[in-house]
Amino acid sequence: QNRKNELLDINSGIQIRTIRFDLSTSYSKENYEPISEAIEDLQSISLLVNNVGGGLPLKMAECKIDDILGIIRLNIDSTTFLTKICLPKLIKNGKSGLINISSG
Repeated sequence: QNRKNELLDINSGIQIRTIRFDLSTSYSKENYEPISEAIEDLQSISLLVNNVGGGLPLKMAECKIDDILGIIRLNIDSTTFLTKICLPKLIKNGKSGLINISSG
């Protein structure tokens, strides 16, 4: 929130929309509807920051396959889905940026 306020102070003509969403359990199209609704009123998007990520507190050799697949879904699939949802508004802007932040 502090960084958002700093950016708005410097650039009063911009709008910043922060959407908090649990992507660790959201693998169906319907689960992404709240995000589509949250950006519906925006004319365009100039920068999308996908700050998604997670990991496991285990060494890979100790992880179950399902746990690894869950991390892959979180770190790769969810950022792909979010980008897909925002892509029409990113394209409409003309010059847009995409930043993917992940961990794992």
